[in-house]
Amino acid sequence: MFTGIIHYPGRVTANVLTKNGMTFSVHCPRALVRRVKNGSSVAVDGVCLTVVGKKGGEVVFDVMPETATRTTLATLRPGDRVNCEPALRVGDELGGHIVQGHVDGVGTVQFRRHVKNATILGVAIPKDLVPSVVPQGSIAIDGVSLTVVSIRKNVVTVSLIPYTLAHTTLDALSVGSRVNIEVDVLAKYARKKI
Repeated sequence: MFTGIIHYPGRVTANVLTKNGMTFSVHCPRALVRRVKNGSSVAVDGVCLTVVGKKGGEVVFDVMPETATRTTLATLRPGDRVNCEPALRVGDELGGHIVQGHVDGVGTVQFRRHVKNATILGVAIPKDLVPSVVPQGSIAIDGVSLTVVSIRKNVVTVSLIPYTLAHTTLDALSVGSRVNIEVDVLAKYARKKI
């Protein structure tokens, strides 16, 4: 489980497709490398991955075909920046919202504009996710916990403060950028028909 509060930016060092999936390596800050061990969970751009190795300042993950297909990870290249968040530990601050790292779909940035000290971002999400998104509710975009400003048809609008832009990869998004979307888990359970 994660919160969507990003403290550890990373940079992709390798993304190798194999017949069994993908091996993915990320250079991470020393504090994150020290915190995790083999078997630990780390959300990378909102995707929960299991640590399978560490070498120097790199953390290594195996990515199964299902994950590569359902997320943006397969499109990342060496040098690309990523948002990294280790799994919560007892006593950690719950600053964002409950994020599972189970990506529900991939969205596409439709617009980006600046209003005073905020950057307004509009992201088209898969239509089947729309019923799980409400204004003032939570959504994770590339693993970052955000508050929904509005939703029209299938375009979710969020407002980003300068701090979020400076400490995540969301500053690099432009029209056409593809992003991992996770809707609020509470909304998913509320919608579930028993």
